[in-house]
Amino acid sequence: MQEGFPVPPGICIPVDFFLEAITPYAKGLRTLTAAPDLEDAGQALLASRKIGALLEDLALPPGLLDEIVLAVQPISSTALAVRSSSILEDLLSSSFAGQYQTRLGVVGKGEIERAVLACWRSYFSPNALTARARFLGPSYREWERNAQGIAVLIQPLIDAECAGVCFSVDPVSLDPEMIQVASTWGLGMGVVDGRLPVDTARVRRTNLAIEEINLADKRERLQPETTGGLQRVPVPEELRRIACLPESWLQRIAQFGLAAEQFRDHPQDVEWAIAKGKMWILQSRPITTLSANVAAAVRFPVDWANGEEPRHFWQLEPIHDWAETALLPIQVDFVSLRTEGGQEAVAYAGYKETRWRKAINGRIYIARAESSLDPEAQKKRSAAYRSLLEGFETQGITLWDHWGPEIVGATERLAGFSPDHASGQDLAEHIEDTLAAARRNWMIHTLLPRRFGLEKLVTAYQQISRQERAAAEDEIWSLIQGEESVHSRLVEALYDLARFAQRYPPIVKLLLDRPSDVFTALHEMPEATVFLFHFGQFMAAYGSRMFCGSFGGRSMPVPWREAPELVLEMITAYIPKGGSLQIDSPKNNRERAHREAKGRIEAMCSMAKDSAEVENFRRRLAYARRNTVFLDEHNHYIDQLAEGQFLQAVIYAGRWLARRGDLAQWQDIYWLRIVETLEALRAPGNQDLESIVVARKRKFDRWVERISPASLGLPDPGLPERGQEWSPPQADDIEETLENRLRGQAASRGIGWGRARIIFESAVLPDVAPGDVLVAKYAGPTWTPMLASLSGLVLEGSSIADHVAITAREYGIPAVMGVFKAVERIPEGAWVKVDGTRGFVEWEE
Repeated sequence: MQEGFPVPPGICIPVDFFLEAITPYAKGLRTLTAAPDLEDAGQALLASRKIGALLEDLALPPGLLDEIVLAVQPISSTALAVRSSSILEDLLSSSFAGQYQTRLGVVGKGEIERAVLACWRSYFSPNALTARARFLGPSYREWERNAQGIAVLIQPLIDAECAGVCFSVDPVSLDPEMIQVASTWGLGMGVVDGRLPVDTARVRRTNLAIEEINLADKRERLQPETTGGLQRVPVPEELRRIACLPESWLQRIAQFGLAAEQFRDHPQDVEWAIAKGKMWILQSRPITTLSANVAAAVRFPVDWANGEEPRHFWQLEPIHDWAETALLPIQVDFVSLRTEGGQEAVAYAGYKETRWRKAINGRIYIARAESSLDPEAQKKRSAAYRSLLEGFETQGITLWDHWGPEIVGATERLAGFSPDHASGQDLAEHIEDTLAAARRNWMIHTLLPRRFGLEKLVTAYQQISRQERAAAEDEIWSLIQGEESVHSRLVEALYDLARFAQRYPPIVKLLLDRPSDVFTALHEMPEATVFLFHFGQFMAAYGSRMFCGSFGGRSMPVPWREAPELVLEMITAYIPKGGSLQIDSPKNNRERAHREAKGRIEAMCSMAKDSAEVENFRRRLAYARRNTVFLDEHNHYIDQLAEGQFLQAVIYAGRWLARRGDLAQWQDIYWLRIVETLEALRAPGNQDLESIVVARKRKFDRWVERISPASLGLPDPGLPERGQEWSPPQADDIEETLENRLRGQAASRGIGWGRARIIFESAVLPDVAPGDVLVAKYAGPTWTPMLASLSGLVLEGSSIADHVAITAREYGIPAVMGVFKAVERIPEGAWVKVDGTRGFVEWEE
């Protein structure tokens, strides 16, 4: 409770009262508990019976019962849980789980007295005597050493809708990456004592992905009797074979399991209950059956700055689509700087909420927190910002109209820097210049509302379409795509390069073979001269975008111009190979999708009866189309170029320091902090950079070995509405139970067919051919230039509003998102049908 967990209120009857109550029997107890053979179950049973006879008239100390009754009145007017808690219980080496008595559904003064005495007597149960003798050793057999005794907790009984146990490490498979959750309807007593069938689920620690759910036939549940005690009642037929926990609840329980493990610095066995939309934590004890190696594997030490930080809820933030391991020091510093830009946005716009970011073992975690602005300042700044946005909308000015020129101008200015004759001071100033631009750009990035102008468009669309709100919101995304943007120009330029290469078969063969000296070979090929010229123009325009390169076995982010061979790899996505067909121009596809959307709009407007509503809709649509272009523009100039130009400046500095001999290789610059880099450039030779790099690499290797949990700190005990999310997504209805059919979220209309290309890692470019169906867990911005070559897209993650879905809709690529276990279920090379209108995926070998 002190740490902020949602624990039911209660009182404790300390051990002192137990010791006072058994004082008259001390001599006999000392003799019986000192027996040398209590490890033998038969001898323990005999000793326990003798102790039971000795304590037959055991009573509460005078006045204690009245004090208990008075103390429990403020915490509960209903049934109570009276629970034993031995001081020697729940140790790292042994738990004594289930050895002591608990009484649930206790009602009335007399039942409270009987329950407390039952807990005290259970200290001398046969199992408890044997367990202490076996696990605690001979030194604990003497009565004097056993006199620590037992306390009693009294709490209100949570009348649970469902309850169970969460093991923060799967105690069966002993896989440190897996959390196991057991659940059943009603009270959790049926789970912990094994009386009732339970659902079990395995959840991945690093991302809370649900790996497996096994549903039981839950015929009965335990619930409190109104007059006291518990009763078994039948589970309604419609609930017996469905999951107790919807996915969001299951993940919340796993988050609490991770939180308990963090606070206790050891894997935990957590008893939980859910009642009236809220999580309750009833107990947390160490899992004692794990090896030291397994327990150590999940240790994720956190250096909290203060006592407030761990009370917040921190989630692992995927900074980039390649951030599947620890970040390097230079990246951590850049993320911190972006955070400062976000904080400036909070102050500028008067936001009530801010985001904290914290680097922990090379990973970035993010937490929501209240803004530090005082209420009056927050109110004034918020009103001013809303007025600014409303003014933009009234005048037809988009956010990119307002801030875009500043951002584009900064990137063009930074692109003009030449390192050829730059001094260390020049390079330091250039790094600081890129940082200042990135900080400013990230402030603007945080200020850009993603749905600016859409809410009023959805309302206008509802008026003429007569659709429900949810359906209108889904449909509207397909109506506003197709405008030309920096991203569409990039994709179309890649396609043009591929078509140009196809004029010369030797170039195509070289690109598809991908030799390590591909550029040397191209330069030696006379027919490649014009291709290389156009490739150079492409790199001049887009070379500051981001890739993840591999140096010395470690992944490091680099601008495209530092890894041009990967750009050639993207070009091959548009070159037919292995029997695949030549696809149509992405520009034609984009314009076709635009025309189809326009046709649907015209058909709908022609049927509308109110001309004023139609005019309002057309005006809102035109504005929203212009405004959504900024989703592409800001991704290119802020998410891509701002960091790309910073890293390019760092690479220039690394090469300069390597030439001076301060670094063994230029890539070692990634292991320095920004302040160290600036100091080395301005005062070279003052630091032993190589020693710093070696030490950082060692620390990084330790970071990489750590399994980063999906969350830290305390989740919200309040749960979302259950809704209809009763079971795993692939079993929602009869259609989805087919072996070769999955359902997800329709994200881009149309039906596409193609060969399945299963991609397990988002850190590498997918090896696809024109017309393939890409199946992956997630697709980040590094992949989007290649997506226009596909005939379909199937993702386990993402949503209809992210960059990947937008790209799919722009080019008319049928796409389905949120497809449960698509990567695992769909075979490599299968013939896949993607129904992006209805949200289904089917395949055949």
